[in-house]
Amino acid sequence: SRMDNHAGGQAYNRFTQTVLMLSACDSRSAHVRAITNTGEEWARMDDVNRILRVAKARNGRGTGTDIGFWFASESLRFAERGRIDE
Repeated sequence: SRMDNHAGGQAYNRFTQTVLMLSACDSRSAHVRAITNTGEEWARMDDVNRILRVAKARNGRGTGTDIGFWFASESLRFAERGRIDE
């Protein structure tokens, strides 16, 4: 897996319950799916410039999911856009 390439190698896979990897990307439009407080799910195109990858999840569900965010460096605000569907 991608986690084996980091320092510590396979220890990430064996000894952690959850691994999140945040990476910056050029601002781009992505098809995102969001869930509201009422549980309603909806999709839209939105701009993202940060991607949070769920590299490992404790019970397996969600592993490999990418979540798009927008980081505004002027105000230091970080806003979730939704799960990226590609």
